[in-house]
Amino acid sequence: MQKVVMKALRDAIATYNTFEKQFREVTVQSDELRRMSKRVIFHVAKGDETQATKILEEAAKLLDSIVHSVDDSQILYDNEGYKAASEEFLEACLTYMILTGKKFDLAAITTTATRRVGAFSDLCGELARASILLATEGDEKRILKIRDFIQELLLELNKTRVVENSYLRTKYDQAEKALRKVEDILYDLKMRTKK
Repeated sequence: MQKVVMKALRDAIATYNTFEKQFREVTVQSDELRRMSKRVIFHVAKGDETQATKILEEAAKLLDSIVHSVDDSQILYDNEGYKAASEEFLEACLTYMILTGKKFDLAAITTTATRRVGAFSDLCGELARASILLATEGDEKRILKIRDFIQELLLELNKTRVVENSYLRTKYDQAEKALRKVEDILYDLKMRTKK
């Protein structure tokens, strides 16, 4: 019986070692995916659609490579670096879609449900930052569209139980602050035009 137990232990260690190697590789690649995603958001927010598209396509290939490099998808779900990077990538895709009007296949993004919902909340913050740049151009019409869209997102999120999850509750609160920021921007624009 001891031999059976020892063999089971050796098998478990071999599986663990394979898992650990892939886990570390996913962590390194996820850091790069997160950095690329942040660059997509930066470029699309400042209106550099060409560069944003190029980086987004490269990031999508990297994501696909990460997902297909593991023997067990549980490696992805256990890896905090991957979860953060996949959330950031989804946020970059959403920001890109809203600011450019171009579609992107969101179904291909492998992440947890919590991280997926978190990305929608984070989108509100990115849109608030984009509104600041739009305000410098005096583009009140686009800022109004952004405000209306953020309100719609918050209403949808409020229909669910996400506000009961502490991680998502924080994200939801940040999204509400983003809405207030956009409303402040609109108010300031109105006051400037009255002068």
